[in-house]
Amino acid sequence: MIENWKKLSPRRKTYWATLGCSLLLGFGLGIALFDSAFKIGYSVGQGEPLPDPLLNLSSTMSIAIVVLFNLGLWPITWLWHRTVDEHEEQAVLWGGLIAGYAFIVLGGSWVILNWANVVPEMSLGTAIAIFSFIWSAVWIYKKFR
Repeated sequence: MIENWKKLSPRRKTYWATLGCSLLLGFGLGIALFDSAFKIGYSVGQGEPLPDPLLNLSSTMSIAIVVLFNLGLWPITWLWHRTVDEHEEQAVLWGGLIAGYAFIVLGGSWVILNWANVVPEMSLGTAIAIFSFIWSAVWIYKKFR
């Protein structure tokens, strides 16, 4: 494994290091949110109403998570974009474009259906999760096909 790492170019090392840092950042934030998310999942599984407030985080913990997320993600993203090749860059750009179109079409449809009381109001977290999944699915398809 270490011999393979030594054979990589500096650009590829930075690429894999940024992906690893992103994974560690997401893992750390997931651990920070685990207790609250577990309570939400347990409540939904038991048919109980959702806890109020939904995420029981202190203001200090919330601020720490936001600062870590913002200070960690911006430089990681910048470094990652500087190291990708043209093929992967196109996969990322297409993923973002299609996710943007999906946001306009699906988000607009959801709002209109919500106005008619057909569907509940969509939370921002749900929208981010849906469109991140679309972006990631397109990126994976374009990168590995």
